[in-house]
Amino acid sequence: MRLESVRCLLRTDLRILLRSPRTLIVSVVLPMVIWPIVLVVNLQIRSDQEERIADTTFEFAVAGTGNELLRDLLDELPLDELRFAEKQVRDPDRSLQDEEIHFYIRSRDASPVGARSDETNEEANPEIQVPGFELYHRADRELSREGTRKLIDELEKLRDSRRQALLEERGFPLPPIEVGRISVEDFASAESASGLQLGRFLPFAILLFLVAGGSVVASDSLAGEKERGTLETLLTTALERSDLILAKLLSIVVVAVAITAIQLLNLLVYLGLGFIELPDGFTIPITPQLTLVLLVLFLPVAFLVANALLLASAYAKTYKEAQLYYFPTFIALLLPTAAPFLPTLRLQSAMVAVPIANLSLAIKDVLSGTADWPWIAAAWLVTGLAATGLARLSTRILTRENLISTDDSEAAAWLGGEPLLRRDVLRWAAALWAIILIGSMFVGS
Repeated sequence: MRLESVRCLLRTDLRILLRSPRTLIVSVVLPMVIWPIVLVVNLQIRSDQEERIADTTFEFAVAGTGNELLRDLLDELPLDELRFAEKQVRDPDRSLQDEEIHFYIRSRDASPVGARSDETNEEANPEIQVPGFELYHRADRELSREGTRKLIDELEKLRDSRRQALLEERGFPLPPIEVGRISVEDFASAESASGLQLGRFLPFAILLFLVAGGSVVASDSLAGEKERGTLETLLTTALERSDLILAKLLSIVVVAVAITAIQLLNLLVYLGLGFIELPDGFTIPITPQLTLVLLVLFLPVAFLVANALLLASAYAKTYKEAQLYYFPTFIALLLPTAAPFLPTLRLQSAMVAVPIANLSLAIKDVLSGTADWPWIAAAWLVTGLAATGLARLSTRILTRENLISTDDSEAAAWLGGEPLLRRDVLRWAAALWAIILIGSMFVGS
């Protein structure tokens, strides 16, 4: 392998990429602007939701008969101040479905809580009939859900105040809230709690941009060369097959590392330096040192993604075919990033041997302040070895004539027999398996 040849081809590919507006937009510009857009839009949506709920007067109805106790409780509540308004309707269910009211409430028939007996008296006391209320709402509607929750909170406060008044009237020596008081103390800092939330989402977001930006470069590297007919020209030069594959791989790796660095720099600028106002209680512990650590942790992931995208591009003959291969590749790469969302998965387990998933867990631990560096080093090494092994495998596979050229792959169609079977059997088996799987969802057994 001649490094000078690889360096020359890599330099040429990078120049072509830098001259491509599509590549610059998807790989550089989009990752730079997407974070502030997502954060600002998310904060604006939350602010609008809170303002909308605060300005809404919740309309409700009282259904059924025998609601004397319910009426008594509602009369004690300052409904106008709490922004509640009762509405008279004939059919509460219909009115709720048609969004004429946000929810409705009815009295429930008194239910017994069971008989009580004294130790000195064999006869049981009569059952105590306890009244209750039922609230009906639509959980798929935000205002209906929030209005119901708000009224329940107010009724519970009123119930507690009535209980306290009765106990005080009977001479109870202290307020009921002092009985069985529970004290809760959180040893986790606000930075750790916020870092945990960010650590669960960050691997998914970075991988999403890696595949989106890297696929543009990968499509142009081999599938694009085949479609344009320029790959054969490269093969007629003094370049060895391994030199060509390595140069194409390095071009994707360079873009993948650049995308990762841009995303982490965005975190540092927009969150760490406070360029975007965060919600109350949400503190992101992003520093330049931590940003560098995250970049080092993401390097094996970027290398692994680049190899997977190059293989998908090599198996494709055109741009469109490459896009079809990128979707299953994206799903296979994305699934391991779901590991931080599962609370039972820990890095200090067999998960350390699962590439991408182990570093996703490691990043969550680093951001939450619970980093175990020996285990993190082992996770980095495992993913790095997996990426290196995939690179060696892809280099060996991609030197095959039917992948590096567009003509030889069609020879099987002319020869027929076993060559044609070897070419088509896997794709037909996969297609039939998908048909059976999808059909079983509708047919059943």
